[in-house]
Amino acid sequence: MGIDPAHAPLLRAGKRGIIGISGIGEQLPLQSNSAGTVFMLFTLCFVVDPILVFAECQRILKPGGHLVVGQIPTHSSWGKALLKKKKEGNPFYEHARFYSVQEAVAMIEAAGFVMRERYSTLLNPPGTISEQEEIADSATEEAGFCVLVSEAR
Repeated sequence: MGIDPAHAPLLRAGKRGIIGISGIGEQLPLQSNSAGTVFMLFTLCFVVDPILVFAECQRILKPGGHLVVGQIPTHSSWGKALLKKKKEGNPFYEHARFYSVQEAVAMIEAAGFVMRERYSTLLNPPGTISEQEEIADSATEEAGFCVLVSEAR
């Protein structure tokens, strides 16, 4: 299932067999303790109130459930490229706010999650990747994509 405030992504998800629910992360339309895992991939930069979204994820997850956040760190070459697009007026990134790995971890932990795993990839700048990169067992600010896995209490 996927949750999105925009109608078009929900239609696209439906064509892929995904149940789409209209909603926002700050007020998730799910019962407390009803989900086993929440994936927030390429989403953190678009939410209005990340701390409230993480608190909502904590609310809907069953104890021991997982929150998986995939993000583009702001100080990476990938983050800088997207910030440049934002400054150039790209409407997709108009409201985007990118965070460092350290900032994301702090917000996740502030919502009561326990950090369990960290990964990163895309260490080469955009446009220079010629082969699949390895995945590092840590989240580094220089990586173009980091995955943070935490556990609900």
